[in-house]
Amino acid sequence: MSSLSEFALLLQQMRSKEVSGYEIGTVVKLIPFTVSLYGGSMMAADPLLKLTETAAAKDWRVGNQVLCLMQPSGVVLVDRM
Repeated sequence: MSSLSEFALLLQQMRSKEVSGYEIGTVVKLIPFTVSLYGGSMMAADPLLKLTETAAAKDWRVGNQVLCLMQPSGVVLVDRM
């Protein structure tokens, strides 16, 4: 299943239950930059994953924990935890 399909299913599930607007994720891959969310049940990468200007300027390592905002259009990585 493509990441777009996975994200569509996740959004559908989020609409059907109470879910916070943020999620703590883990950087699992640098190229392409990928974040694991929901305990590994979702992987977010471009085009679903967007970084704030501050986050884009950071030096990332696999294993870094990150704060992400869940938006209808995708996931916004805010900063490192």
